[in-house]
Amino acid sequence: MWWVSLYYDFDWYINAALVKAKKAGKTIDYERLGDLYVPQTTNTAFHAEFWVTENEDIVFCEIASRTGGAMIPFLFKDNFGLDLDKQWLLAECNLSSPIDYNYNQGGWITVQPQVGLLKSLPKEPEPEFIISSFYTGNAGMKFDGAIKSGLFLAGFVVKGTNSDEVSEKLKSAADWFLQNCLWEKSIVNN
Repeated sequence: MWWVSLYYDFDWYINAALVKAKKAGKTIDYERLGDLYVPQTTNTAFHAEFWVTENEDIVFCEIASRTGGAMIPFLFKDNFGLDLDKQWLLAECNLSSPIDYNYNQGGWITVQPQVGLLKSLPKEPEPEFIISSFYTGNAGMKFDGAIKSGLFLAGFVVKGTNSDEVSEKLKSAADWFLQNCLWEKSIVNN
C-alpha cells in the first residue's frame, strides 16, 4: 500500500495532505521512484521522504524501516481506522490479515512553538473540521522557537473532499491556534 504526503509551505507550519499515489500522479511521476532500490522482504514498513524541485526533479531525502512520524499515525487512525505500528508488528509476525478500509481525503499539520513563554493555549473551542488534535506543551512553558520538525507545539488532523479543501482546513487550523495562543516574547540566549 503506497500513500503519498504532499507537503505545503506555510511559515510556521509543517503539514501534509494524504493522497493515493495514483491520484497524485499529476504532481509527480511516482513511477520514477521505482528506480529506488528497496530490499525485498515479506512484510515490512518503510518511511521515505523525497523533495520535488520547481523543475519536478525528485531529490532523495531519507528512508528508514519505520512508519511515519509527526501526525501520520493520527492521520491513518482517524482516516482509515488503522494503527500503523500495530499493523507493522502483526505483519512482521506473520499475523496480519487483509485490511479493509475506506479511503478518506485528509491531512495533518503541526505548529511550531514561538520564542518565549507560552502564557495560554487557545480558550476558544477547536474548529469543527479538526477531527484530531495533539498538544505537546502547556501554559507556563518556555520555548526557544522551532528547533526541528518533530518538536512541535500542536498537531491537527482534518478531513476534506479534495486536496484543496484539506489544504485550506490545515491552514485555518494553524491560524486558529496561533491567533488564540498568548505568548510573552523573550530573547533567548544560546
